[in-house]
Amino acid sequence: MAASLPVAVTLLVTLWVWWLSAHLGADFLPGPILYVGLLVAEGLAVAAALLLSPSMLAGTIAGEKDRGTMELLLSSPLSAVQIVVARLAGRFTQIGMYAAAGLPLLLLLATLCHDSLLTIVVLVLLPMFIAFGASGLTLATSTLARRGRDALMAIYLLEVLVIAAAYFGGNFFSTTVVRWLGPLNPLSVIGPLVNQGATAPALITCLLWMLLGLIGIALSSWQLRSSFLRHTGGKSSRKGTRRRRRVPPIGKRPMLWKELYIERDAFGRWLRLLLMATLAGAAIVLATALVWQQWMPSSRSIAQETVDWLSEWIAMTSIFVLWLLQWSIGLHAAGTIAQERQRATWDALLTTPMSGREIVGSKTLGSLYALRWLAIVTLIAWTLAVIGGGMTIWEFVEQVAFLVAGGTFMAAAGVLISSSNQNPTRSLATTMGTWMGAAVASTVLAGLLSAGVLLIGMFAWAMYIIFILPPPHTMVSSTSSPFFDFMMGAIYSAIRILLYLITTVAIVQYIAQRFDHLAGRISRKTDEPLGELFQASEAREAKPEAGTVETVVEESASRPDE
Repeated sequence: MAASLPVAVTLLVTLWVWWLSAHLGADFLPGPILYVGLLVAEGLAVAAALLLSPSMLAGTIAGEKDRGTMELLLSSPLSAVQIVVARLAGRFTQIGMYAAAGLPLLLLLATLCHDSLLTIVVLVLLPMFIAFGASGLTLATSTLARRGRDALMAIYLLEVLVIAAAYFGGNFFSTTVVRWLGPLNPLSVIGPLVNQGATAPALITCLLWMLLGLIGIALSSWQLRSSFLRHTGGKSSRKGTRRRRRVPPIGKRPMLWKELYIERDAFGRWLRLLLMATLAGAAIVLATALVWQQWMPSSRSIAQETVDWLSEWIAMTSIFVLWLLQWSIGLHAAGTIAQERQRATWDALLTTPMSGREIVGSKTLGSLYALRWLAIVTLIAWTLAVIGGGMTIWEFVEQVAFLVAGGTFMAAAGVLISSSNQNPTRSLATTMGTWMGAAVASTVLAGLLSAGVLLIGMFAWAMYIIFILPPPHTMVSSTSSPFFDFMMGAIYSAIRILLYLITTVAIVQYIAQRFDHLAGRISRKTDEPLGELFQASEAREAKPEAGTVETVVEESASRPDE
């Protein structure tokens, strides 16, 4: 039901707009609205394949390493290929179930659009092939990583890099070797498939993602045993001892020290460094071009072309970097408590005198601290894009506001989900589903509320003109003016950010009030601390029961006359 909810909301909004427009105008044709609805529904299906499939497979192999059961699997007569394929088949059936939940609604929209049978088949197959490719790559990262959280962040970063390379390779380069990357972007083939029925680009995309999935399965099968031996010390990839980085003293907050300096992901760090290097390189070149443009007027045209291209590139990739930062914050938070439970160290933390605020606050700060350099480099690149003209000041402020609001929401939601689930893989999958649900819900609610605010504002302005201003009254329509468009966008963004902040405050208050119940420190049935329950049980065990020999002897000693 939850998986079909976004497509159901899209269908209901499409039919509602169709019904309302048909009553407002007799010559209304529903074709454009239906195509937009089908485009959104197919985009949601592809986005779910890119996001939910890795979250369900990231802990399949890495989780076996954490639980200590990988050694039993490798010592069985099963081959590495059988283990990997069985893991993929078991999870992929669940992914297919979630995809099938919204399939009838998608077919209804495609039928209303009078699409051909081949187009409908490709609409159904495209998300499944994308899910297969993402699942295969996730198995490879899960094999190479130590923990499921590291594998999931690595695969998301890899997907962003692949889609970004496909987008720029297919639109800004004319080299044949680079342009073949274009079909790797599944979002670029949805529009032609829905509007024009162009099935050839979508089939090429399906083929490429199927090849990526097969490559991931082959890599996972090849590195399954050797990667396990490297992680357990059976085989070292480097000779000699590994040099450890400098760690400061513990100090007065050991939990915060642990989250900041000990809980680090080595596998995903290299991909984050790659993204940071890309953004930092673009920012350095852009800053150099801006300085060169001011001090060397003779080569101003070349410098201006460089500034325009890099500013546009940073502006277009800002949404992907924004999403990646939000995902990373949420996944770090979602894997904190569930990871402690899987390592059987969560109960030890609960027996310490640390409060819930200290534990949750330290884990949240650790999630933010791990991404500090990526956030700083991103802000510097966005600032230079504003100076170069690729982004406006309003777009910069909007992106930063969404980063803060969405990041805090994902951190709070990740901690809540992680404290409520025993399985790290389920926590990661639920967190990504929460991000998608929050994005869809905030978009719909912000659109409806902003339209209501706009209507109230227009009504108030009309009443002001009629009753306050002296005659003659002139009503000027400004619904197509740039100021109207700016105000509509500003109101919409402000409402979305406000919805995120309100939800974050509600989640934080809920965690603060119910942390002991969620964490297991207080019994959910009796609402008594577990320490008191243990003391009461020990007292009952120490006190002899009535009718036993010890009880009779004690009673006889207390009444010697009888």
